[in-house]
Amino acid sequence: MKFSDIFVDSSKAPGRTHLIEFSIDTGNNPPIRSVPYRTSKSEGDIMEAELNQYLDLGLIRPSKSPWSSPVLMIRKPDGSIRFCIDYRKLNSVTVKDSYPMPRIDDLLDVLGRAKLFSTMDIASGYWNVPMAKDSIEKTAFTCKYGLYEWLVMPFGLCNTVPCFEKLMEHILIDYKWRTCLVYLDDCIVYSEDFGSHLIRLSQVLTKFREAGFKLKMSKCKWGRSSVPFLGHIVTPAGILPNPEKIKSVLRVKALKDASQVRAFLGLAGYFRRFVRDFSKIAAPLTNLLTAEQFIWSTACDEALESLKRSLVSPPILAHPDFDLPFSIWVDASHIAVGSVLMQKQQNKNRVIAYASQSLTKAQQKWISKEMGISEIECWGIVLATRKFRPYIDRRHFDIYTDHEALTWLFNTGSRSGNHKLARWAMEIQGLDYTVIHRPGELNGAADGLSRLAVCPIQTRRMSRLNSAPINIQPSLTHEGSTPDPTESNTPATGSSQSKNPLQPPNPRVSTTPMELFDRRGRPSPRLYNEQANDPWIVALRAYLEDGAIPLDPYLQNLVVRKSQQYLMQQGVVCR
Repeated sequence: MKFSDIFVDSSKAPGRTHLIEFSIDTGNNPPIRSVPYRTSKSEGDIMEAELNQYLDLGLIRPSKSPWSSPVLMIRKPDGSIRFCIDYRKLNSVTVKDSYPMPRIDDLLDVLGRAKLFSTMDIASGYWNVPMAKDSIEKTAFTCKYGLYEWLVMPFGLCNTVPCFEKLMEHILIDYKWRTCLVYLDDCIVYSEDFGSHLIRLSQVLTKFREAGFKLKMSKCKWGRSSVPFLGHIVTPAGILPNPEKIKSVLRVKALKDASQVRAFLGLAGYFRRFVRDFSKIAAPLTNLLTAEQFIWSTACDEALESLKRSLVSPPILAHPDFDLPFSIWVDASHIAVGSVLMQKQQNKNRVIAYASQSLTKAQQKWISKEMGISEIECWGIVLATRKFRPYIDRRHFDIYTDHEALTWLFNTGSRSGNHKLARWAMEIQGLDYTVIHRPGELNGAADGLSRLAVCPIQTRRMSRLNSAPINIQPSLTHEGSTPDPTESNTPATGSSQSKNPLQPPNPRVSTTPMELFDRRGRPSPRLYNEQANDPWIVALRAYLEDGAIPLDPYLQNLVVRKSQQYLMQQGVVCR
């Protein structure tokens, strides 16, 4: 294997780079000395084993330093014990490195047209970086077995993160943002075809070899159509949360105090771009953070469970294509404002991201008899343009709202006597946009994205499967089941006949069973065409063939729940 020399079996067998040394700037502060913490017999045994391993690997050595920080043995949820060093006092006198970390959403946006992905894991990333000689003594740590100091960059110091990110970006400076992405020790290589993928992998691996890095083969993934990256699953169709990361959210039960609520919202908030109306759903929980008395109510229970359900079957968010126009759909209520960034890709409306924000008590007072909800709706537009500015800056986009008055307010040359509205209109005047009024029932992105109703029609038997007499039927639904809200003001057939937008309409099928097959019983071209133009069948086919989950939450649930009743036969979805 061409690069076999840079792969190791264990994370605790790092390489050693010559490109940088890690230094600790404590200014004129005198050395800080701490006494060791007491440990139990079992903790002491684990500590001794760790120390011997570090000594054997050449990571630490005995020390005579005037500095010392205590070892802390942390018990993890699974019962195991981890060796840590309490560097808090040292960090408090260290000059902080302000090197910026890349935004995760910026990284994910780059993967738009990629079809293949490979991820690489640097073996014990930090330990690949040697310590600067004049800073080694500052890393000294004390325990019942003596005083030791690090020869490589240890975990727990305040500047290790920016230092390592700076190093990774320097190593891959020729390729970052074009063929690969890095976030600390996570690296992903992406491409549109296999040939270019091999070339890019060779380029990146060559850079790692030159830097002196080692990779752990068991944690690397090569040439996949989907890979985990930064808490997400990346696919050619888009991104969705990593199920392993969501498990920690799903395990949460009723919360006991404001600190637990804050921790949960922080955890769930990492995936808020996947949850439509996140702030609106989470409002009962958010209100607990400022309440005078902590009272866990039924509304809090419902909010907690609703957020969990949203993350169990999240939508696949499409990668943005910056060669295509964007549109923003805005909606507001008495407790929150929400927006959706969308883009038409391959004649289908795809969700790029959701955004929402709860209204403060002061903002809720903007609702009045004179202005109604106008100020809230306008605020929603302003927030949406702030949130999605990286996508819409210096390019034309459409804003869809169900508040007709706002189409006048944001038109060029219009003026408002309301100073708040006028100020907001001025804020976005530098953007190139068109505000379009869509009635609530047609504002698909804001009031229910592409909600579909289905009703399969049975026609005739086609074949047998595994010698069992299964009745396999080609599936058809009503015509026009998914309207494109940007093209027509006419609702989909049947969708406006029910007060419940999720209620399936009565199906209409414009063909007879005999027209679906030729004389030999083979599917007719018309049947292929009918299914290719039916959104429900297209979504079901994608799930049956590739496991692809549709965007719309209602359709997601329907496809997954009904898929066991269908199979692919002669290129046709059959029941």
